[in-house]
Amino acid sequence: MLKIIELYAIAFAGGWLANKVGLPAPWLTGSLLSVVIGIYAGRQLVLPDRIKDIGFMLVGLILGTGFTPDTLHAIAAWPISIALLVVTVFVITLCSYLVLTRIGRWDHATALFASLPGALSYIMAIVESTKVDVSRVAVAQSIRVFAMIAVLPILLTPFSTLEGEAVHLQAEAPANDVP
Repeated sequence: MLKIIELYAIAFAGGWLANKVGLPAPWLTGSLLSVVIGIYAGRQLVLPDRIKDIGFMLVGLILGTGFTPDTLHAIAAWPISIALLVVTVFVITLCSYLVLTRIGRWDHATALFASLPGALSYIMAIVESTKVDVSRVAVAQSIRVFAMIAVLPILLTPFSTLEGEAVHLQAEAPANDVP
């Protein structure tokens, strides 16, 4: 029980600090980063399977409720973009797999599970029932999620600010076609 309390205390402290610093998605980013730092500092931070299973169920529930008929309409409205997205995901997955197997010398199954994007809870559930190196897959997947949650928003912030200013300026511009 003390290990669980320690894990949550470290995660909470990281989330709180990230919130104070102003990182994007601070409670998710900060807690993830602080737990990773804790693990690399030698702390044995583990989550019991029962709590992990409940977490996976909640993530699946949350993601599942986000898929609505509006999502299907959006997909139908952008067929070329969706096709390019599918190709891009395939190419990135293949490149990641090749780097892990050829340069990292990972076995094929571990490299494949570490390279698959999305569905983290599903991938980890499958990995735990195989002979794949769970720790390597978990670290690779966590780095990918961390990059998407923490690094990508920071890199894209200047672009979103410019777009927001353009929309703001456009909204303030006088309408010439009004009599």
